[in-house]
Amino acid sequence: MFKLLRNCTLALAAVLLMATASKSNAQLLITFEPSLLSGQPGDEVIFSGTITNTSGSAVFLNNEDQTWSPASQGDPFTDDPGVFFGNVPGILNPGEFYTGAIFGLIISPGYNAGIYTGTSRILGGSDEFGTSVVGSKSFSVFVVPEPSTYVMIASGAVVFVAMNSKRRRRRD
Repeated sequence: MFKLLRNCTLALAAVLLMATASKSNAQLLITFEPSLLSGQPGDEVIFSGTITNTSGSAVFLNNEDQTWSPASQGDPFTDDPGVFFGNVPGILNPGEFYTGAIFGLIISPGYNAGIYTGTSRILGGSDEFGTSVVGSKSFSVFVVPEPSTYVMIASGAVVFVAMNSKRRRRRD
């Protein structure tokens, strides 16, 4: 009986410790409006939204980066650090929030059309040297084909129609 009580107490303490540790990492609540943007290779897409300090202490916002899912698709974008550093405040006190441009991405040439999903991570902590992830949020970018791709598709369709009509005339 004593062992069971002790094991339950230890398990409860471990759960509380893990909950406290995981809560301290999520100090910021991030929302994007919208969380899906689109553009062509060479375009810059700028994600805007709100960052809210949900912790009980000041949080320094020292940097922002992205991770991609799946990681094997590489980095189809170039980060524009001027958007983050030029707009987002360096510190948010408890309960404070920022609304506006959060980060920008330039769509790299040569990537296929499609939807690319990533996670924006804000790095910071209790001082200006912190590099812990203090907030993160998923986002997506839809890369649309370049206009030249549409021209090639349309040209191919015209050639296909012309060849089919020529074959029909020969049969008649």
